[in-house]
Amino acid sequence: MSVVAELLEHYGAGVTEEEVADVLREVLETAGRPSSTGMSPVDADFLARHAGVGDLDGGEATDNGVIIERTRAELARVVRAWSTRELAERWGVDQSRVRHRCSEGALYATRTGRSLTLPAWQFDSGLRPLPGLAAVLAAIPEGLHPLEVEGWMTTPNGNLVVGDHPLSVRDWLLGGGDTRAVVELARTIDRW
Repeated sequence: MSVVAELLEHYGAGVTEEEVADVLREVLETAGRPSSTGMSPVDADFLARHAGVGDLDGGEATDNGVIIERTRAELARVVRAWSTRELAERWGVDQSRVRHRCSEGALYATRTGRSLTLPAWQFDSGLRPLPGLAAVLAAIPEGLHPLEVEGWMTTPNGNLVVGDHPLSVRDWLLGGGDTRAVVELARTIDRW
């Protein structure tokens, strides 16, 4: 058993070693880290300076600190999520039913390798979907990164205030807040 597999088992992370590798692969690919091409650093530097293709090493995006932080955030996102198998077992249904609810937009899911993961933020303490979740998900612009969606759902929002306290979208919906207000906010999410 590998060190990674031992750690995952010890902490009951609920993810597999393959899923961790898939996350790392995605982070490295999106960071611009080239796979092994056999090109020497001198050749890569010459090509970058004279071929008009820009910085081949990815510049700041491939800085080890950036890659480590991005990997940490992505792995934390996956660990905080439920698999379709886990939800099916908890709900007493077949996995296909969970996948169907994802495909119809009633649940938010992301792909980690070949598996679907469903972030925990979309469920209450009884593992029921948030009230109005499907309507909110339908209003969220396509193409947002899962960490952007999570941040928007879980960060206090100055437009959702009870008393003097801004609430996150998640807490607003859990507290019985108006779903239409959240749908309108979702339609105006700025991507930056």
